[in-house]
Amino acid sequence: MSQEMVYESKTKQTSTVIGAIILFKDISEFHEQEDRERERLQVAYEKADLESRAKTEFMNRMSHDIRTPINGILGMIQMIRKNYKDREKIEECVDKIDLSVQHLSELVNDVLDMSKIESGYLELQNDTFDLNTLIDQVEVVVSAQVEAMEISYESHREKVNHTMLSGDTLQIRRIMLNLFSNAIKYNKRGGRIDTYVKELSFDGMCAAFEFRITDTGVGISREYIKEELFKPFTQEINDARTQYRGTGLGMSIVKGLVEKMGGTIQVSSTPGVGTEFRFYLSFPVVQPEKESQNGECVQGTKKDLKEDKPLRGYHILLAEDNEINMEIAEFYLEEAGAQVIKAWNGQEAVELFKQSGLREYDAVLMDIMMPEMDGKEASRKIRSMADKSRCS
Repeated sequence: MSQEMVYESKTKQTSTVIGAIILFKDISEFHEQEDRERERLQVAYEKADLESRAKTEFMNRMSHDIRTPINGILGMIQMIRKNYKDREKIEECVDKIDLSVQHLSELVNDVLDMSKIESGYLELQNDTFDLNTLIDQVEVVVSAQVEAMEISYESHREKVNHTMLSGDTLQIRRIMLNLFSNAIKYNKRGGRIDTYVKELSFDGMCAAFEFRITDTGVGISREYIKEELFKPFTQEINDARTQYRGTGLGMSIVKGLVEKMGGTIQVSSTPGVGTEFRFYLSFPVVQPEKESQNGECVQGTKKDLKEDKPLRGYHILLAEDNEINMEIAEFYLEEAGAQVIKAWNGQEAVELFKQSGLREYDAVLMDIMMPEMDGKEASRKIRSMADKSRCS
């Protein structure tokens, strides 16, 4: 606004004139953007809240599932102490402890693996493997479960022309075992499972495969497949952890591993009829190794070892700060014929390796988390000393 004095010559009078400029601005677009942002924040909040509640429910399940085998182990130990003279009872308790420990180990491994996948810290290895042998090994592992459920099983392999491949055999086996175990776990007694492997293409370096497994189990609803199946900490059946025993992490781990390997996974299912999983992976094809001039494969330096003591003659430096773990590892290594030299931390392991003249040990087994110097730093120092020794 402005104000000024104006003299009118006709009236010979002075008057005050006030001037003003009024601006109008269309802010509808601003409010629309604000509404969109508010909606986005609401969706993000609901998603975070849903994930938080899922993890809380998961922790509630896990606290129960972890305590159950631990309590079972403690109970079996007490029974062993009170039945020292009853060999049959002791063996029964030991078998039950073994089952409880296996279940507890699966729970912990699932949580750790899911954490690695979500954080991006999972590193894939490149091993040479035979695809047919790997599939046979998976079938052997689950054969007892298949027989116990009286399930009919058949394996189908189509146009598998390249079987010597390169990839992370541990994780490939993990994918197959997880899907196979679910097909058994959620199947009907007397049901059926079929597995299929088909080579789709070969470009001269890599072979592409389709893996498929079908079952006649309880099936999965379309809504659950679309919204929840591959999310961590979820299970469609409310009492699945009691009825089927699981963490709800298996399928999210499978999907994470398949995608980490550059593949894809698909699922189709009809509740009460069965489920089919398909996943697609490509692997570099490994060419056969050449034989030596005399037609025999090159042997290692320890070729005269006896089969009953495969580590006879080996000197192994074992670094471990936990007394129980050290005792167990030492037991297994000495049972295999090895001579064990113990170090209780990384610094001690480095000193023992240095004092040995760098040539005494055939292998060094290193724990990661140790006092004074952790296993990674100790391994770096030992490798550095070994490299310098080879150069000299």
